[in-house]
Amino acid sequence: MNYKEENNLYYNNTKKAYGEGNPKVLWQNEKLQVMRFSKQASLFDYNNKSILDVGCGYGDFYFYLLEKRMLPQAYTGIDLIQSHCDFARNRLPEEAFIINGDFLEISVPEVDIAVLSGAFNVYFNGWLSVVSSIIDKMWLLSKEAITFNIRSPHSLQGDHPQKSQQIRELDPSFWCKYAHNKTSKYALYHDYMPNDYTIVMWKDQEILL
Repeated sequence: MNYKEENNLYYNNTKKAYGEGNPKVLWQNEKLQVMRFSKQASLFDYNNKSILDVGCGYGDFYFYLLEKRMLPQAYTGIDLIQSHCDFARNRLPEEAFIINGDFLEISVPEVDIAVLSGAFNVYFNGWLSVVSSIIDKMWLLSKEAITFNIRSPHSLQGDHPQKSQQIRELDPSFWCKYAHNKTSKYALYHDYMPNDYTIVMWKDQEILL
């Protein structure tokens, strides 16, 4: 199955198990969600910034920012799953804009900061190619910075061939090298939970002599 089919199958199963709107449809539990959000929220001042939330799910990151008294100037969320977008639209304020569709196939305007949290946790054939393309597009659309998180190989056990492949693709050094090839200013955070890490990449600013 391709990445669209894998994601639809995964989230159809979690919706059947927990019911639409339950955080467990998207996350293992709310504590892990908050830990990821906390790290990403600490990286920037989101006040008065335009934000793109790729794989936005139910729009939870928007509400997290509001709880931390950070009010974006504009918020655009995009998600592959129609029911996630419908649920998000019903709970988010009117000024928040939700797009249903494949991020790689849809035109999205430039934003200050592009964020992705938890959307790469479903593994499928061709995962690396799709993930790289998504991050490339986030980088292209952002004026200031992007941030994304990925499951750490510390969460994988055993010698199964697929897990060995995942370890190569999920290794933090792989994505640090990716970031290094894009910009001179980037960071890796592997300090908030053992089985997840966050990459942040800032756009290079003109050097004043």
